[in-house]
Amino acid sequence: MVKILTTTFKFLLVILVFWGSFISSFYVADFFKIKDIRFMMIVTLILITFFLYILKLFKFKEVFGGWKIKKEIFFWSFIYMIANCFLNYIIDSLFHPSIPPSKIFDSKSLENLVFIAFLIPLMEEVVFRGIVCNILKNKFSMFITILISGLIFATIHWIPGITFIITGSTFYFGYIYLKTKSLWNPVIVHVINNSIAALIIILGKDEAIETINLGMFGYIVGSISLLLCFYNFYRMYKGIHFEKPLKIGEIKEGVK
Repeated sequence: MVKILTTTFKFLLVILVFWGSFISSFYVADFFKIKDIRFMMIVTLILITFFLYILKLFKFKEVFGGWKIKKEIFFWSFIYMIANCFLNYIIDSLFHPSIPPSKIFDSKSLENLVFIAFLIPLMEEVVFRGIVCNILKNKFSMFITILISGLIFATIHWIPGITFIITGSTFYFGYIYLKTKSLWNPVIVHVINNSIAALIIILGKDEAIETINLGMFGYIVGSISLLLCFYNFYRMYKGIHFEKPLKIGEIKEGVK
């Protein structure tokens, strides 16, 4: 019971640091007279890392793991991106959700592309996979760890109609992080996804990716991608541990 309360306290502390750092970035931006969301996100990342390091919740080696890049993640990252675009289009066609264009895309520039494609994925993976998953994985099963961290990640990305799509992607991010024990794998997948999305938006005529008009070829490719996604989720399900991780003492007792 005490260990669960300790885990809960650490978990709530990370959330408090995350939101505290984000709110603090407004004051920092106001102090320097810089009204730029990119500057605020960079400040947020620096503050999160600093405070978690001071609180001994951030250890570089523990968070990032080794450089164990799996080649198949490149294939699945493209599949997930295509499937997401396809589902976004279908949802937009059926429900016409009102999604205001992001202020980040007010200027279709190279610096915006770099910001969206690299900085945001790195920050999100460090916080939600590298830190949140690390806190949860020692006390809960792999399944619960992926579920909780994924739902929180999807919730802060709340967009009516497509939250479940983000949830599916973040479950995959959590799975490959815990399976490969390297944060670089979900970072690469996240970067590829955001890079393609940013390029489509910046090079396209419209501000939102949901407005892309798909022809028959798009439906065929999108449907195949969805089927491949379901297949990969099935593979993930078979490899997920549903039991709580054994402690060292429990392992020794089991051997006796």
